[in-house]
Amino acid sequence: IYPIKVINAINIISELYCKIVIKLLSEIKLNVNLIAFTQNHKLASYSLWRDDSDYLINWKLDSESILNFIYSVGYPFLGASTRINGDIKIRVLDAVLVPDVQIINRDCGKIIFKENNFPIVVCEKGLIKLTKIVFDSNGEDALPHLNFRIKFS
Repeated sequence: IYPIKVINAINIISELYCKIVIKLLSEIKLNVNLIAFTQNHKLASYSLWRDDSDYLINWKLDSESILNFIYSVGYPFLGASTRINGDIKIRVLDAVLVPDVQIINRDCGKIIFKENNFPIVVCEKGLIKLTKIVFDSNGEDALPHLNFRIKFS
């Protein structure tokens, strides 16, 4: 099941929520005493809201970490973002891992190959093929507009 896209995780959790609600409603209907516990705030974990900078891809990570990041901030969230040559912002909506090759001057974020118009990008360790990317400004498919000599930042 792992790696998993966030929408798939939400769907799995939603099904579990439904099962829990049905079970609780049945128990309430049968007058079963429900057991409740007070939350121990010292053991609780918290999550902060995301701002735009939290969606930025760090190309200096390994390709597996980047793929997991893309999956974790995808739909229904905004999607992982990066900039083309430091300028135009795009959203990376899907990607796949590609076997690494030996690179003498490993410059993370640069396109090393294109395969069927899909850019293959250098990461700190490994390569990642971007299979669905759109312009942040209008949601248009960005793949047809990418030149070979591009660095994502």
